[in-house]
Amino acid sequence: MRPRPDTPPSESRSPAWALALLAVLGVVHLAAAWSIVRQPFGAPPAEAPLRFLFNDGTHRMGPGADFMALYGAGAAARAGQDVYGRIPDDAGVPYAFPYRYSPVVASSLGAALSMLSPHAAFVLWCALLELLLLACLRVWWRYTAGGLQWFGACALLLSTPFLLELQMGQFTFAATACAFIALLLAWERPLVAPLALAAGAFLKTFPLVAVPALLRRRAEPFMVFGAFTLLLSVDAAQRPDAWRTFLQLNFGATHLAPTSDAGNYGALHAAAQWGRALEALPFGPAEVDAAAWWLRIGALALACAVVFRVRKRPHGTETAGAALLLGHFVSYAHVWEHHYAGVLLAGLLVTRAAHGLRRPVVTGVAVVCVLLMTAPTPFWLWDTAHDPRVWDPAARWTPLQCALLPTFKAGPALTLYALTLGLALVGPRRGLGSPGGLGSPHGTDAPRGSGPSASSEGGLVQVHQPQVGGLELPQADAELG
Repeated sequence: MRPRPDTPPSESRSPAWALALLAVLGVVHLAAAWSIVRQPFGAPPAEAPLRFLFNDGTHRMGPGADFMALYGAGAAARAGQDVYGRIPDDAGVPYAFPYRYSPVVASSLGAALSMLSPHAAFVLWCALLELLLLACLRVWWRYTAGGLQWFGACALLLSTPFLLELQMGQFTFAATACAFIALLLAWERPLVAPLALAAGAFLKTFPLVAVPALLRRRAEPFMVFGAFTLLLSVDAAQRPDAWRTFLQLNFGATHLAPTSDAGNYGALHAAAQWGRALEALPFGPAEVDAAAWWLRIGALALACAVVFRVRKRPHGTETAGAALLLGHFVSYAHVWEHHYAGVLLAGLLVTRAAHGLRRPVVTGVAVVCVLLMTAPTPFWLWDTAHDPRVWDPAARWTPLQCALLPTFKAGPALTLYALTLGLALVGPRRGLGSPGGLGSPHGTDAPRGSGPSASSEGGLVQVHQPQVGGLELPQADAELG
């Protein structure tokens, strides 16, 4: 049985001024979140000035238009109707985008939330997102130390894509947060980690790409994901038509055309816009659609190669998990700005792994990328009219502006993905003092008490092998768990 750590990996005490700064940032974050949550449905963008930072805040229905899709689907499920069809008239939904998530989410979470009034359900969902943000902060604080600890906390509190998630009532941050927590808890909580990842995959399917990062030599992940697959299979057998619609909506044609779109921040859309700006685009919508699928296959294949290469290395779990998550985000055709609330979490995993592997240049580049994820884009400078009646303000922009806007987010995401590939190729730097890393006191994925520990006396590093019943365990077994 794996011994539990006696003390948290991070034991350093923070100065009072640093704690005060974190408290101020927390207040700023809550004030910004409250300005969004307090809006009545259908409120103009002026009700929450931060909405002008985003295309989906200014030129789309809000607040909570995406959340209302789940609420309406839940009401339809309770009424025995098709969750992908018309929302019942008595549901009280003011507006909603079409529902495209899985049928099981609508008939469970959506049905439960639809028992409340629409606005009460929206406020509850925003509160759950804030609790997940707090959970990410707590786990990050436990498994990092020093400057990186503070950097991650500030990035999470100042994340502008997270505010857009609140405005839209979206699920990407919640799904990615579950994967983020799972990857950091993989060694110390071998049962909680796959359960957290399964919870994220319940909301949105994409966290399933991170499953290979958890499949080591322990039985718990296989049991959890086996049960998860069985439950979904039973539900699909009971209502095959609903699941067929779900697959068509999410895995059919991308319908991505090389035209202007101020809301799409995906790498493929950015590439199409650069081709249009440089008058070098050699293909049309059908070719863009085919390129999207080849990009997805290639990105995820490279990420799987990272999994096999780093599986026995220090910080292998977060390196592999970040590569898989980023492989999804950089190859997805329709990446909106709110998706980068999830990319930011994957970027923090890259930063932590690079720092623990003693790669300062990679760490510095990852820090810059995370900062760019946190900051708003120049959208608010270019959309000077702020006219909510306009569907696509980019139609009035120059081709260069249309290309630059998605690049502000897609560029750092692609860079982070490339950094995970680089970390897989170069591995940890050798001979740089203590093997201890930020993830655990030992520089491996394993928690305290399950791997070799290190202590420093007189400038010398002494590595102690783990013991069970007074017997030393081989280091390789300790790393593999």
